Amino acid sequence: MRLTRLFTLLMSLCLGTSLAFARGGGRHHEEHKDALSPIERQFSPEKIKELNLSEEQMQKIKAIRQESHSQVKAMKEEMKTANAELKILIKSQASDAEILKAFEDFETKKAKFGKIRMENMLKARALLNEEQKKKLFEAKE
Repeated sequence: MRLTRLFTLLMSLCLGTSLAFARGGGRHHEEHKDALSPIERQFSPEKIKELNLSEEQMQKIKAIRQESHSQVKAMKEEMKTANAELKILIKSQASDAEILKAFEDFETKKAKFGKIRMENMLKARALLNEEQKKKLFEAKE
């Protein structure tokens, strides 16, 4: 019984941190910059102005965003659904194995989402010249 309570507490803590990471909508931009994806943060309108991108570069970055928009939207929805299912299981009499499976499913979806975001950032970064790359990342350090 005591082990079950400890496990439930640990799962709640893990779920809480996962949920905090997964949430992005409804937050104020300035208060939660870390909730933004790398491409959103590094290729924000303000940063793009600083980089003096050519028209061609701007169009290609816009295309990268548009190309992945439906995929990103679908992944967000999948994460939301997996998260809801996990919450239901935690509140129910589900077995530890069922809860762990749902948690792993959520984490897998979150990892896929993060990979898509990183791939987009890398595609956009590849469009920059060396001077622009330096400007892009100097504010981060």
